[in-house]
Amino acid sequence: MGQHMRNTTPSGSLKKAAVPPEQSPDLDSAQLPETDSFRAWVRSSVEALGLPVTRLSLASGMSLNTLSRFLRCEGSEIQLGSARRVEAELRARAKERGATLPGVGQ
Repeated sequence: MGQHMRNTTPSGSLKKAAVPPEQSPDLDSAQLPETDSFRAWVRSSVEALGLPVTRLSLASGMSLNTLSRFLRCEGSEIQLGSARRVEAELRARAKERGATLPGVGQ
C-alpha cells in the first residue's frame, strides 16, 4: 500500500497542522512550502551536512524506507508532522556544526 501525505492540498502544498511554531522555524502555518520544494531542501541539507539518511530517519522518528522513498521519488509525499521533525533535526545538526541552512523553499 502506498504512502500518502495526509496533510496536503490538491496542489501538493503542505496543509496547516496544530503544531507549535517553535518546533520548526520555517515550516510554520503562514507559508508552507510545496512538497517538491521541501524535498529539494532536505536533499541539499543532508548533502551539505554530510548526514546519512539513516541517522536523519532515526533522529526524526521516521522509518528509513519512508524517508528514503520521499527523497528519491518525486511523486511521494510526507506528513506535515514528519516534515517538521525532519526540518528541526536538520537545523539542530547544522547548529551543532556551526553551519547555517537556508530557509525551506529558498
